[in-house]
Order: sequence, then C-alpha cells, then structure tokens
Amino acid sequence: MSKVVHEPERMARSLSDLTSGQVIDGALFAARHATHDIVSVDEPLNVAFDAGGMRRGTVTVCTGVAAVSTALSLVASATRQGAWLACVDAPLLSMSAAKERGVALERVVRIEVPPAASRARVLGALIEGFDVVLLSKWGCAPADVRRLVSRVRALSTVLVVLEESGVCVADAHLHTTAARWCVDSHARHRDVTLEVSGKRARPRQCTVRL
Repeated sequence: MSKVVHEPERMARSLSDLTSGQVIDGALFAARHATHDIVSVDEPLNVAFDAGGMRRGTVTVCTGVAAVSTALSLVASATRQGAWLACVDAPLLSMSAAKERGVALERVVRIEVPPAASRARVLGALIEGFDVVLLSKWGCAPADVRRLVSRVRALSTVLVVLEESGVCVADAHLHTTAARWCVDSHARHRDVTLEVSGKRARPRQCTVRL
C-alpha cells in the first residue's frame, strides 16, 4: 500500500485524494500561470542554466557523487517561493540536509509509491498535484515514462530525477564527479566537478561548491 509521510506543519492528506483527482490545497505554485516560466535556482547551480533556473515543464536528471545534494539545491528556491515539493521514494533523503540546502520543509511531502501496476498512475497524480517533484527512480515501463514526461510538459511541472533513463533524454543532465571535502571539526562543504548536458542545456563543465 502506498504511504504518505507528511513533514511537520503539513496538513494530513491521504494519497487516495491525489489518485482520485483531487489536488493538495496550496500545491499549485502561484506563478504557474504567470508569463514567466523559469523557476529560479540558488547559486552556485544557477550557472548550469542559461536562463538562471529550470524551465517549467522540463525534466532535470541529477547523477554522480553529489546527486542528492545537487537535486536539493535545485528545488530549494522554488519551495521558499511557495511551491510544494513531493519527494518520491527517497529513503536516503535527509530532511536536515534539505534544510541546510535552503529547502522550506513546511512545503515538503515525502511519499512512498509502490513498485506495482499502480505506480505510473500515482506518479501521474503527483505530477498533477505538485509544482515540483523529486523522484529517485522511474520504476515504470518505457511507455509509462513517456506518458509521464508528456504530463510534465502539459502541466508545467518541474521534475527532478535521480536516475538517468534511456527512454527519454533529459532537458538538463547534471552529473557530479571528483568531490573534494573541506573539513575542520566536521565536513563543511565539498567542491565537485559539474558536467552539464541535455537536449535543452548548453554543454559545459565547471567546479561548484555544495
């Protein structure tokens, strides 16, 4: 059975509400219907996008040694501006780490989706009900992945995935390598090499501090 884990201050709401077509109250980002279609991204990852942020209706893939940190940094600004974030199948995702990245935890909902026939339907409902979705893996048939991507584009949702798929080429693919930690009494930050590619991204490579 699907399980929804709500963060503090989040109104309880069952996953059945989503799959029956209802949208979580307040989930729609106020700017979704605005003319500006860029969701801002905090420094230093804004350098990965020529427009300074992620375009609505796009899929961004994060892979490599700092994939989770990269993904959290990408979605942080949107949550602070009012977007609700669904973190799907992310058991290793630490809320303390998300807070350090600037994510507004009061707008985060953690969701476990069953790896069954209903998975594509549930993911589709989440894409419809949230402005930003952070997904650990697709876990769907290729045809379902293509339908979900089409829904992302149609609904202007921002989807961030921690898995590269051979089914569809990501609009932007951020791959991190060569992490170098700065440590005193504890780990402060790390410098990583960021490689950017994708069908809507200009290929580039740079060093960023996460």
